[in-house]
Amino acid sequence: MTSWYVLKRFLRLANEFLQGKCLPFLGAGVSNDATFPCGNPPPIKVDCMCKKLVDYAWNRLCNGQKKRVLELLNVKDNSVLNNAEEASKKIGLQLGKLCEVLQYYGISFEEIVKELEISKLAKLEPTPAHYYIAFLVRETLVNEVITTNYDCCVERALHYVANQRPEPKAEEKKRAFSIYNLATYRAYGSRRLFPYNADTILRVYKINGCADALARKEASPESILLTEKQLQHMDDRAWARDLLKDRIRSRMIVFFWLWERRTSDKIHCFKIARRIFRRLFKSGEAQLRKSYLVPGL
Repeated sequence: MTSWYVLKRFLRLANEFLQGKCLPFLGAGVSNDATFPCGNPPPIKVDCMCKKLVDYAWNRLCNGQKKRVLELLNVKDNSVLNNAEEASKKIGLQLGKLCEVLQYYGISFEEIVKELEISKLAKLEPTPAHYYIAFLVRETLVNEVITTNYDCCVERALHYVANQRPEPKAEEKKRAFSIYNLATYRAYGSRRLFPYNADTILRVYKINGCADALARKEASPESILLTEKQLQHMDDRAWARDLLKDRIRSRMIVFFWLWERRTSDKIHCFKIARRIFRRLFKSGEAQLRKSYLVPGL
């Protein structure tokens, strides 16, 4: 890749940001280095989350159930039946499938969410990446963010940049609003003016759920998206699907820190975009790559 090609893409991206057309789509990697206020790193990586679940399940299931769990996860090594650490290594990064299998063997989804300590992620402090996004919001270049993360780092970074420590509780003084279900989408998604300062308002669309809402018991554990099965029942998340369809038609989606080259989030967005562009162009996929900055697809 030549330096001129990189510069050309960068200038195009900068121009799109200056025109207010870019919509950041944040993946897990952007919060990878986030820590709690005490400095302790949280277990937010998929392998750490899998290990916590396997440790919990191995203390509750009998050997017959463990063997069946391993079979369903395509692990054929029965020597790990009495070793949770080795079992988690064999299982790998199959978090979604692991959650589904454990539910089948009597471990409720509420227990899984509690064991993963999703609600504690609301206390994470922002990373430099979150601050850079907050700077773009402050300069009125970005007013919306879509994220698959449960934390509140983007909202917190924006308040910190505005010298609001601690974060304001009153709605009229907030600069960032989390949208994680239909009720919050109705409340904040379509409003154009806020009492405080409309130029620096950020809407954060959390399509996988919100840790802060879970901690405040404003959302149920089922609002946290963990499994493929939940994606098959999108009635409660139809607002997120329709939001993606609209934004892909009208904005440039810029992916940030999605670990896997072909993550489910990127594939889902790409499928929606390809469906739209196929109606407009004969070579939908080629035109999509040319017209939208969707790196790595």
